[in-house]
Amino acid sequence: MIVIAICLIGLVVFSGCENKDDLAEGNSIVGKWVNSNSLIDGRVIVLTENLYVEQFFDYIFANQTIPTLYLPPYATYSLSSNKITFTIHYSYPTVESFSETFEYVLKGNSLVIKGFSNPFSLTQEVRTDVHFTKIK
Repeated sequence: MIVIAICLIGLVVFSGCENKDDLAEGNSIVGKWVNSNSLIDGRVIVLTENLYVEQFFDYIFANQTIPTLYLPPYATYSLSSNKITFTIHYSYPTVESFSETFEYVLKGNSLVIKGFSNPFSLTQEVRTDVHFTKIK
């Protein structure tokens, strides 16, 4: 029994070290990512430390004029396990937000968001995975 307990403790300790190594190597979702899919080449998404999304959803806000008393629309993200939720926030004409959740795989400088090819779309098109590479 003692041997089994020691093996289990060793397994937990070493797997914890492995996660720390991943973080030390820059395995973080925070940063600037470029889409590596040739269909929409050069599309950039910036995920900030304070959970804002920059650049990627600008096309959603492109044709909106916002009166000066209201905040412009913006996008945020949140993480839970292997899922990322993107939320679009509006303050005009009413306060509304729309969220969509996707599974993701992060390995070093590679990020794959599953089914992310057409987020926040009302069309019935089949969605595909989108591959990003981190830009330094």
